[in-house]
Amino acid sequence: MMRRLTAIMFALWLTPSLSAHPISLSSATIDVQQKKITAEIQIMAEDLVLHHSIASDEDDRYDANELRQAAKSHRQFLSRDFILRDQSGIPLKGTVTHSQNIPDDGLPQSQLKSNTLTYTFVFPLTAAPSFITITQSFGGPKAILPSLMDCMVFQSGVLIEAPGQLPARQPFTAKFDWKNAPTKPKNLKEFKARRAKQSAERLGISSYGGLYSFLYITPHEVRHEILIPLLTLERWITIKRANPDFIDVDEQSAAAKVIGDLFRGRNPVTINGKRITPTLSRLDFFGLDINDFARRAEARRVSTWQARVGIILSYPTVDSPRAVTANWDTFNQYAAFMRSIIFVGDGDPGEHQFTKDSAQFKWAGSLTNTARQQPEPVVTGEPDVVFESLLNNVYRAFEFQTDSDVYDALSRSVDGELQRQLYLQIKRSLLMAEQGGAKSRVRGFRIVSGKARSRSADRFQYQCRWRVTGTVEHWGHIHTRVNEYDATFTVSRSSQSWKITDYQLSNQKRVRFETGLRSSGATENMRKSGSQE
Repeated sequence: MMRRLTAIMFALWLTPSLSAHPISLSSATIDVQQKKITAEIQIMAEDLVLHHSIASDEDDRYDANELRQAAKSHRQFLSRDFILRDQSGIPLKGTVTHSQNIPDDGLPQSQLKSNTLTYTFVFPLTAAPSFITITQSFGGPKAILPSLMDCMVFQSGVLIEAPGQLPARQPFTAKFDWKNAPTKPKNLKEFKARRAKQSAERLGISSYGGLYSFLYITPHEVRHEILIPLLTLERWITIKRANPDFIDVDEQSAAAKVIGDLFRGRNPVTINGKRITPTLSRLDFFGLDINDFARRAEARRVSTWQARVGIILSYPTVDSPRAVTANWDTFNQYAAFMRSIIFVGDGDPGEHQFTKDSAQFKWAGSLTNTARQQPEPVVTGEPDVVFESLLNNVYRAFEFQTDSDVYDALSRSVDGELQRQLYLQIKRSLLMAEQGGAKSRVRGFRIVSGKARSRSADRFQYQCRWRVTGTVEHWGHIHTRVNEYDATFTVSRSSQSWKITDYQLSNQKRVRFETGLRSSGATENMRKSGSQE
């Protein structure tokens, strides 16, 4: 009776301090090698008392045999709730042993926190892993009180990730490079350089479990791109799937409407004082491969614990934005704030942090919009100058958004019968298959070689080889593609101006495709690239 009463009293004593000391506070060091993973988890003896319902005697002392038996049983508890998954999301199988420091006369209540036990997991591997995903759910999915685990990840003894405290059921993923295995940094400068290199390689998406936001303000639209872990998203909505650990392609398609409805109905955006209803222009389920961001991958089954959902909302506008407000009120315990990178026109990126107390972003200004200015007809000049001006007008026309506007702009430099052919051919050339057929923006072109032939007073042919640099921007990245073309043009002069009246494409090829971060000076670099490629 006394022991039962003491246990109740102990639970009541513990309750006021739960916010400062969760029911389970553990630490883990995980060393990943090519043939095995060794993970050491350290817990307090207090966890044995709480998880295995051990009661103290009348002197507030816990029996050594009961504690040792609980320590042995705790191996099964940890094996169930501490999981490592490979790059496919499959749990790894391993063995666990433990060491303990429990004196023969047991432990008094005052030493439950200071006395620790270490559990060692060994997971054999058949191949060196590219990724490892770590989760802990100590206490089970219905645990009332939270559990936290301090976690450090090593690659062959070298610290590579220190995520801090890992909450229950919140995955953490670490990436491993075995071709360029890390070495211990010599100093802080070398450590910072390594982190910067890692960030560039991961295209700025450095945390697999983080919430990312990119807000673009362009002459034609405001675009909000949100990258969110699937498990964080499921704190707001339920996404149906047959297997709780995986989401199949058909289930991803079904989830798109539910996700779209969530974001279309919340977080309003106004442009020039008018609330704009967004269009869900893209929704992807990403796995761990960072190349999915560089080249849009085909839909495939992904692990629930590793999946990230990419949502692109487009807010179109007829007039260039002069004032924009964006609200974000979608928070939960795993997304208590949202850091958003702001891109205005071609300027350098800025930043805004949405919180419950500061849930609105405001911008006011003006954007240069050359696409709203019709290109000037080419009236006079030498053949080289005339042709380059016409080709510039052709690509200027594709800065317009609607087919009718593009046609109207093309009519100033291309003969009416040729407009449709040239329009379709160039439009196809500007689509980036790597980005799901997104239309690229022409950043510049350069004539590699050109020569006028069959010249007369009102007509000439022009043999030309030229390169075009186009870009598509998503997720804070710039996808840059350079194509080269060979063609023969016929240029004729009417009573008013010169126009292209015939066009024969003989060859086209890809020169370069790359993905980089949008950063300070990026726009100027793209312009140089367009003129120097």
